Parts: sequence; C-alpha cells; structure tokens
Amino acid sequence: MDEQLVEWQELVPTFTNFNQEIELFYSLWLEESTDYKSVDLEFKKLIKKYANITDIAPMGLVPPNVVNISSIPWLHFEHFSSQSGANKNNLTPMITTGKYEKVGSQLLMSVNIKVHHATVDGYHVALFFEILQREMNR
Repeated sequence: MDEQLVEWQELVPTFTNFNQEIELFYSLWLEESTDYKSVDLEFKKLIKKYANITDIAPMGLVPPNVVNISSIPWLHFEHFSSQSGANKNNLTPMITTGKYEKVGSQLLMSVNIKVHHATVDGYHVALFFEILQREMNR
C-alpha cells in the first residue's frame, strides 16, 4: 500500500445480511445503483440470491471504495460505536441505523455515522444529516 489519500468519485454501499437459519451474518454490496428504486431492487435480488449462503463474503473481495451500511433493527439507540481493530488506519465511513418507531405522527429512526476526522469534518457530517433528513421527508 502506498499510503496515499484517495478521493473516490463514487462509494459502493456494503452491508451485512442475517442468515436466520444459522444465525450468522454475511457481507454484500451494491455497485452502480444511484437512486432509491434501483438500490431497493438490486438489494432484494442480492438478498434472495444469497439467502442460504454460509460464507461471510459470498461476492468475493470487497471493493476498496466502500461505505459500510449497518443496521440494528431490533433496538433504538442514542449512541453506537463500532471500532474495528482489523485495520489500524480505518478511514472507511460507517452508517448505522436502528429500529424505527412511530412517535405521534412521526417516524423516528436512530442514525449514527462513523467517520475518520482526518478525512471528514463536522461540517460534512452535518451536510450528510441535512440531506438524509430532506430525503426522508419526501
């Protein structure tokens, strides 16, 4: 590794899915999906294709330009931290969502973002949440 900072023009969402039969997770990712409908359609195809898989990475090597999408749909959380000891210089962002729940007339969902301050400032995190809220309000 040449230790040069790389600016990706596109990020590939990677996520885990739960194999209920064996109670283990496996990793998948979506490439070249740019809008909600295509992401949703491709996600459903992948889940169906790999539903009975026992391999942790059935699609092979994970692309280098990923953003980790994680979900803990069983609970609401105020804070979540996922520290990976596997990579000493982990610059890969991670977005974690929790259980959504209806409160009055609103749907609320916990969302956490983990980024490395060497590559992202608070301003950019605020922009992320601003855009996410705008999209969720549609």
